[in-house]
Amino acid sequence: MSTSTSTSTVDSTVPPTTNGAGPATSVQSTTTTTVRVVGEADPLRLWVIGDSFLELFGPALVNRSLDTGVIDAGVDFRYVSGLSRPDFFDWPAYAADELPDRNPDAVVVMFGGNDAQDVEVGGTRYDVGTEAWGDLYTTRVAEMMDVLLTGTDRVYWIGLPIMKSDRFTANARTMNAAYETQAGQRPGVTYFSSFELFCDESGEYNAYLDGKLMRFTDGAHFVWNGAYRLADAILPVIATDWGIELD
Repeated sequence: MSTSTSTSTVDSTVPPTTNGAGPATSVQSTTTTTVRVVGEADPLRLWVIGDSFLELFGPALVNRSLDTGVIDAGVDFRYVSGLSRPDFFDWPAYAADELPDRNPDAVVVMFGGNDAQDVEVGGTRYDVGTEAWGDLYTTRVAEMMDVLLTGTDRVYWIGLPIMKSDRFTANARTMNAAYETQAGQRPGVTYFSSFELFCDESGEYNAYLDGKLMRFTDGAHFVWNGAYRLADAILPVIATDWGIELD
């Protein structure tokens, strides 16, 4: 099988997309692994997983992937799921079971919409906002990344965007720090920050960007414009790694 080597630079900046998707976006990667050559006859197998943020973003990324002619993407998300409550839905266990059959070349991941909640483990309570909660969440992020790396070449972990709620934004920053830190320790994992992508010119939350509505009234989830804004920002990162030319 033909292969090519792709190396991403830590703390590099992805050039702004040409479709008005917004400002340059921070990407952190320690990836130096070798990947296979993809083409129409043998497209990139992309598994897109996560919580309800994928409800529209997932299909948007699938549509953009189809446009390339060389990416076969599929979405697998669960409402009200995440990494904080494996008693509700155990993503690491599910991924471990699914990876051998799906055999993806790469996985796009987005969690956090439901994770900012107090949890109890072994009789110990972990309150959101505390250092102990942050440490526990970081451990669970690390576990999920490690599971994914047992069955795929690349993981693209998307951080949470700025939120309408200041409290949710603060929690998002905590979770994003866990994603970024753990990605930086694992060759093969790229952290993609969506935070700046959904800030206005003042660096604040705004449901409207470039004259278009991006977010639902909950101040968190994407409407179609927001979903495509994110899809159009992450796709070039994936394409660069796999030597895919975008129009």
